Amino acid sequence: MRVVKPGDVLDVGGVRVEAVPSYNVDKKFPSQEERLARLYRGDGRVRIYHAGDTDFIPEMKEFKVDIAMILCRDYVMTADQALKATLVMKPKLAIQCTTCHCGQ
Repeated sequence: MRVVKPGDVLDVGGVRVEAVPSYNVDKKFPSQEERLARLYRGDGRVRIYHAGDTDFIPEMKEFKVDIAMILCRDYVMTADQALKATLVMKPKLAIQCTTCHCGQ
């Protein structure tokens, strides 16, 4: 286990993992400092973003991703927020999770 903060980068078995901000803007959940999402890059060609439990946040405009995995449920991103996140990140593929706990 390693403690990381937004901006930290780890190499895990040849996969680059970047810690990026993840937080809720309109709910009483953990603060910005307590949450992280992940950007993964294996061979340097594909960047995968796993949103985790977050709302649409302004920082997403800076994420350069090829594949976005966005959790959309009643207590995290709404469908409108998920669409907005997808439009600002402009991934080649967006995967909307509604019932799973992938990576959680």
